[in-house]
Amino acid sequence: MRGWLSSLVSLLYPPSCAVCGEVLVAGEEFICTRCRHDLPHDRGEHGDLELKFAGACRITPMYALLRYRRKSPFRLLVLKMKYRGNRKLGVFLGKMIGERIKGKFAAEMIVPVPLHPKRQRQRGFNQSALLASGIAPVVHLPVREDVIRRVVNNRSQTGLSPGERARNAERLFEVTAREALEGKHVMLVDDVVTTGSTITDCLRALGSVPGIRVSVVCLSRAGLS
Repeated sequence: MRGWLSSLVSLLYPPSCAVCGEVLVAGEEFICTRCRHDLPHDRGEHGDLELKFAGACRITPMYALLRYRRKSPFRLLVLKMKYRGNRKLGVFLGKMIGERIKGKFAAEMIVPVPLHPKRQRQRGFNQSALLASGIAPVVHLPVREDVIRRVVNNRSQTGLSPGERARNAERLFEVTAREALEGKHVMLVDDVVTTGSTITDCLRALGSVPGIRVSVVCLSRAGLS
């Protein structure tokens, strides 16, 4: 019965591309072939952020799957996952990240940037954890959500200036499982990195752990337009 209803729903409301809205055909999932071909892959020019991160923790080069621009239709991938609650899309995008980074990072665990418990209850999920759950089976690493926590429920970074973002992201995190992190290489996963203020504060907390190394991986690196 359930299978029949699912088929009927698919017939009446066929799945569409999360970017352009066109109906997906057999073999396509979430993103149509044309939009997948046109994905604005990030070029890896992160020297400004990596220098900023280096002051907080020992890191390896950062990886971002996409270049996020406010006027680009591809921003819908982030918006639909983060603000419209499309959890399956988040896991799918995580798998895409996993395929691109497989074999490139010698990490031992994946740590999603945590939300404050109150915000996570309101949203119902942590978007970084969705991405991590998609990455994990591709790169064969465990996800650890118990090693660091967010202790300050700061306001959203959306719409803030770079200076406001930096002040808004001070001392947000604390390590909760120091022994599990000592001497380890951690893959820290976030959704969108703009100025890097939140990630930097997260790295500052992780940097208090002896011998830790961190690779920063995110869905999107934000641009200015």
